Amino acid sequence: MFDGLGEILDQADRALSAASDVAQGPELDRVATAIARLRRRIDHPDDLAVVALVGGTGSGKSSLFNALLETEAAGVVGVSPTTSTPLASAPRERSREIEGYLDWLEDVELVQHEEPANVALVDLPDIDSVEAGHRLTTAEVLTHADAVVWVVDIEKYRDESLHGRYLAEMTDQEDRFVFVLNQIDRLPETEWKIVTVDFNGALHEDGFRDPLLVPVAARPQAGPPLGIDLLRSHLEGFARSSPTRRAVDDLVKAVAAISGAVGGGSVEFEERWSKVLERVVSTAVDAGSIPAGRTAAKFFADLASEVTGEPSRLAAELSATIGDSIRSMMSRRVDDLAEAIDAIVDSSLRPALRARAEAVAALSSLSMALQDWRIRHAR
Repeated sequence: MFDGLGEILDQADRALSAASDVAQGPELDRVATAIARLRRRIDHPDDLAVVALVGGTGSGKSSLFNALLETEAAGVVGVSPTTSTPLASAPRERSREIEGYLDWLEDVELVQHEEPANVALVDLPDIDSVEAGHRLTTAEVLTHADAVVWVVDIEKYRDESLHGRYLAEMTDQEDRFVFVLNQIDRLPETEWKIVTVDFNGALHEDGFRDPLLVPVAARPQAGPPLGIDLLRSHLEGFARSSPTRRAVDDLVKAVAAISGAVGGGSVEFEERWSKVLERVVSTAVDAGSIPAGRTAAKFFADLASEVTGEPSRLAAELSATIGDSIRSMMSRRVDDLAEAIDAIVDSSLRPALRARAEAVAALSSLSMALQDWRIRHAR
């Protein structure tokens, strides 16, 4: 159905490798994550969304799981229930189709439900668990799930570990997040609406632009659950809007971010440096090493501000040392002086600039391939 994506992902791997020689940082991890999610996603049904429920102890994830699927598969005990192992539920008629997409979950229990017919739901271990394995499981699912429902209760919706450790670092993934304020039945309507507004404000503080927030009561003290139909409709929308296309969109955004980290197009180094080198040598002969060194230092300082990552660091370093190098070479002939100065650049900065040019070209080619794919597969 999605022809050509495999080749594009191979191209993305090569572009990521080229970029890693130039820049470091979260942008690289974001691209790697987007590639991994898309590579896994293309082997599975595109009209079936895998949705993960994530939250802390007592947030009501298991109650929400049961309410969304109209089941009692997730055990709910006591006043502070704890999910210790992943529980997944797939539509009864399509459970075999989704099994392979859940194989990253260890010891997962897989059950079945009738509706919604296009959503597989995963109830994860609590994110505030002391078990390191629970946190690793959550991190793995956050990488691969088509959508993530962050479940908080009316008391801990501003929990610093939730916002600081997770949400504030993941604002680039807003399009696949849904935020659920659970247990609203414990407050009068006027009060839980105030809490909803405050939670929305906290998400904006994290950096989310327009967070999708749904207030619910998954297991109210009296009466039927509240807000479940609306939440279920949102989750079904992830399947209707094509999880694969969403994953491609995530990769496009990730590539744009790493392209920004690597830097823009060509800096035309060789042409510019040739002219500056000629001026540096001329200045050294006519006015001495100090003004010649200043001319070279300014050029490399300006270059350092134009590029990023390793090329920027090396250009700044060269700006700081080139003056001393020129002074040490003043006894050489003019032709030898130019060659010696250029040799310093060749041994330090030039290889990094070549690597940058290769990364820019690879990322640009990847961006065009992704955009072409999106056009060809637009609905």
